[in-house]
Amino acid sequence: MNPTDKSIAKQNELIATLIEQFQSLTHEFRSFRDSNDQNIANIKEFMETNYRNCGKEIRNLTKIMELKYDTETNQPQMRTHLETAADNVTHDKTGGPNALQRPRTTTSNVTIRPRNDCDEERGLRAEKVIRTVETLRGRDDVGVEDFILSIRKARARCKASDKDILLDLILVEKITDNAKRNIRYLKINSFEDLYSCLRQYVLVPTTSSYCRNKLKNLKQGTTESVQSFNSRFRRQLNELNYAVQHENREPTERRVALDIEEREAVKTYLLNLRYEIGQLLLASDPKNLNLAQQLAADREQWLREANRVVNRPKNQFDNTTPVSKRNTTDPQPQAFSQPSGDRVKLKCFKCSRIEHTVEICHSRNSPFANQGKIPPRVNQTENPEETYRESTASLPEDYY
Repeated sequence: MNPTDKSIAKQNELIATLIEQFQSLTHEFRSFRDSNDQNIANIKEFMETNYRNCGKEIRNLTKIMELKYDTETNQPQMRTHLETAADNVTHDKTGGPNALQRPRTTTSNVTIRPRNDCDEERGLRAEKVIRTVETLRGRDDVGVEDFILSIRKARARCKASDKDILLDLILVEKITDNAKRNIRYLKINSFEDLYSCLRQYVLVPTTSSYCRNKLKNLKQGTTESVQSFNSRFRRQLNELNYAVQHENREPTERRVALDIEEREAVKTYLLNLRYEIGQLLLASDPKNLNLAQQLAADREQWLREANRVVNRPKNQFDNTTPVSKRNTTDPQPQAFSQPSGDRVKLKCFKCSRIEHTVEICHSRNSPFANQGKIPPRVNQTENPEETYRESTASLPEDYY
């Protein structure tokens, strides 16, 4: 056999082996598919059986239980026919060998009471809940939605039997001034009527764009303090927030819109401040409005102190006390009360020298003070008697 025939024979054997393997894999796949189909059929059969059993149980329950509405209590009632346990049985009076004990059937009425969060035991009285409701004066359109929100919270905390009393207390105590005058002659019998009347007659409808423009045009005055500007800015920002809440009904959209308005309000606040305060705050880059308002108050205080120091008069910086000139008509010399600058200008009347007075003159106290010295020439310009009287009058008492 030549080599060519041998190679052909090997190829044929290899092809035969591959064909056998492919056939075996095909058989396994078919068996797996059949088993999978069988499992799916079993699951469907089980589900159908389960559905049939559930339907039978529901029909049995509907036969046992009867639901009706009690007109006396204004509540639905369920009439049940339930068999008792084995110990609650009755004897069959017919007798005979087939006389067995059968369970006794009991009939009872079960009242179905709806679940209420404001239950009598869980709720609070109207006199206590009314304290949590805010007061609406109707001076602007900012407090209406907040007032309605506080009423809804109070209703959730109040007892079911006291809700009518809560409505009367709100109308009498919590609605005053302009809001009271606007709804005085309206008929309000429920909380829904109250909400609609407040929105129609007390609330002034505004749009978010209108409130946003008002906020951008709000500038700090030249002599206005930061605290006053903060109160005006906050009032206008609250009006904008309520307008945004009214336009965005979804909670997620409302939260996102309020966050955007808060970030824009910080930029508007910094731009609407006075130039010298706003420039200092721009370098700080505050992250929220509360921090920006606090920094603005601090910068205003710092600028006020700096301007006070700059505008202070120059004589307030000089710590030296002014020197009072000596009165020439005063006969008493003030040698010890004068500053050192004026002591140099003092002149002795005895020796006509400066830097000392007659009390400490050496020419008079020491008999040898002028030995070997020529006395200074004195031009007599005054009466000698007056000069002597004036010099002796100023001598101390212990001189003699």
